[in-house]
Amino acid sequence: MIKCNLAVLMAERKMSIQDVADKTGLSRTTISALVNENGKGIQFDTMDDLCELLKVTPGDLFSFASIKTDFSIYAGEFNDEKVYGDEEGNAIEIVRSYDLTIHTKVKSDLSIFEGHISAELEINLNGKYEITRYTFRLDSTELKKFLTSLPFSHGEYIQEAFESEVHQFVSDLREAKGFANTVSTSFNW
Repeated sequence: MIKCNLAVLMAERKMSIQDVADKTGLSRTTISALVNENGKGIQFDTMDDLCELLKVTPGDLFSFASIKTDFSIYAGEFNDEKVYGDEEGNAIEIVRSYDLTIHTKVKSDLSIFEGHISAELEINLNGKYEITRYTFRLDSTELKKFLTSLPFSHGEYIQEAFESEVHQFVSDLREAKGFANTVSTSFNW
């Protein structure tokens, strides 16, 4: 994982995005993408302008951390179903809960976490069996402790990878059960 340290370097110098834009001629959009680590790359002239302004090297502006994640999610059939209907008895909303076991292995430059985590997945379906929302609840003090022991960007990266795996799991479940598209999600760490 390559991390852009521009936000930290700017904070150390008490510089805003507008300050950097004014002094380098770079667009606020470009600087914001680097500060928020949303960019897919950087032009050499942009890196040169930033290094010149901040009096740093590219190695100061960017850092690298090796992070490997492996998540395997296992679920049985739903363990609870609640049906909410209208006055005529038609199903308006169905809420299904699944207990999940997630085998988790995370290896970073700094440490390793491996274990089985329990979680609950709650899926809201409308009367047409279209997923309208799902909520994922993770109850793992050990994983939370591990994530908070890492530098913020590492923990954030692992959390995003984990959430991506859950999204894929729900997508696979949706296809297997014939449910329609998911509208919104919620993660409770």
